[in-house]
Amino acid sequence: ALAAWGMDMRSGVRLRLTGGMPERFIRKALEAGLRVEGCCREGARSTVVCVPRRDVSALRQLAEKYGVGCEVIGESGWSALAGRLLRRRSALLGAVTLLCTGALLLSRIWMVEVRPVDDTEAAVVQKIAQVLAENGAVPGAAAWSLDRAQLRAKLISEVPEAGYVSVRRRGVCLVAEVSQVIAPPATYDIGAARDIVAMYDGVVERVDVYAGTAAVKPGATVRRGDVLIFGQERTSGEAPAAVSAEGVVMARIWQETEASQSMEAVEMIPTGRTRVSEKLRVPGWEFPLTAEVPYKEERIRQEFLPLGGLFVPVGIVRTTHEECAPQRVKRDPESVKRLLLEEAEAILDENMPFGARVIDKWEDYSMIDSGAIYMKLTRELEADIAAAGRPEN
Repeated sequence: ALAAWGMDMRSGVRLRLTGGMPERFIRKALEAGLRVEGCCREGARSTVVCVPRRDVSALRQLAEKYGVGCEVIGESGWSALAGRLLRRRSALLGAVTLLCTGALLLSRIWMVEVRPVDDTEAAVVQKIAQVLAENGAVPGAAAWSLDRAQLRAKLISEVPEAGYVSVRRRGVCLVAEVSQVIAPPATYDIGAARDIVAMYDGVVERVDVYAGTAAVKPGATVRRGDVLIFGQERTSGEAPAAVSAEGVVMARIWQETEASQSMEAVEMIPTGRTRVSEKLRVPGWEFPLTAEVPYKEERIRQEFLPLGGLFVPVGIVRTTHEECAPQRVKRDPESVKRLLLEEAEAILDENMPFGARVIDKWEDYSMIDSGAIYMKLTRELEADIAAAGRPEN
C-alpha cells in the first residue's frame, strides 16, 4: 500500500500490464531506454507501472511486440491534479482563494504575548505590553512592518526596569520575553557604625565575627533584638573604635503554627446530564455557534479545535457543561491529617529564614467537638539569626 501511494504521488501515466513474467518485460523496457517511475504488483499476472507521458506510445508498442497486455488506467501526480483543476474552474478559483487567504493570514501578527522570566513584576510586564502597542505591535499588524530589533531597542530605552528583553516572531505570534533588572547588593561601609542583633529567639551554636566584637558565645540563649556582635573594635593601646559589625551567628530556632480541618466536606457529584456549546474564536472576537445554557451547579471543560493549523489562532471553542449536585460526605481522617500537614508546612515555609535548614519537627493532633481535627506543628531549624541593628551608645 505504501509503494502504491508513493507511485501515485509521481507525475505520469499509469498503465496495467497483464501477462506472465512482468518483471522481465519491465527490464526489456528499461534496456530500450524507456523510463519507469514506479511499479506495483496487483496480482500474480498483473502489475501497474507509472511512466512519463512521452514514453506511453513506445511502451505500448513494446508490449504489443512481446504479447503483454497494456491498459491505460489514468494519470497521477501533480500533472493530473493540475489537469483536474483546469477542467474545474470553480475548484481552481477556490484553491487560489484559499492560498491567498492563508498567505494573508500568515503575513500578519494575530497574537502579541509578553512572557516574564523568573520573578518579573506584573507592572514591568504591563509596561512592556503598553510600549509594544504604542509602537504598532498589535493583533492584525503586518509582520513586515514590525522591525524586531527596533522594537527591542525601544523597549530597553523606555522600560529601564527591564534588564533583558527579546522580541521574536513565531508564526502569527509576536513573543516578547522580559527579565527584570536585579538590584545590586548593598556595599559594605566599615565606617558606618552598627551592631549585629538577633532576628529570632534561639540557642547560639556558632559565632563567626568578620568585623566587630562578639557579644555571645555558643550555648547562649538569646531573645529577638539582643546584641550578638558589638560594632566596635579595640586596637593595641587605643580606645575602642566604632565599626560596622559583620558576621554570621548560627543558632537553633523554633517555628510553630496551627491549622484545623472539618471532617465533613461538600463534594460536587455528577448527575450524568451534560450540555455542549460551541463558539468560533478569532483574535479579539468570539461568535457563538450554539446557545450556552449553564446548569446551576456544574463542572466546565473546554477544548480548542484549531481550524487554521498550529500557527493561525482561529478555531472552535467547545465547552462541555456537566451538571453536579452538592453532597456532604465524611472525610478520611488520614487524608485530613495529610492536608493539615501540607497547609501548616506551607505556612512555615513562607516564614522560614533564608538559608535555614529543618532539623526536626513535631505534629500534635486533636479532635474538636464541632467535628474537626486540630493540629499544631513545631519545627526546629538551624539558621543565621544575625541582622544589622543600631549601635549602643
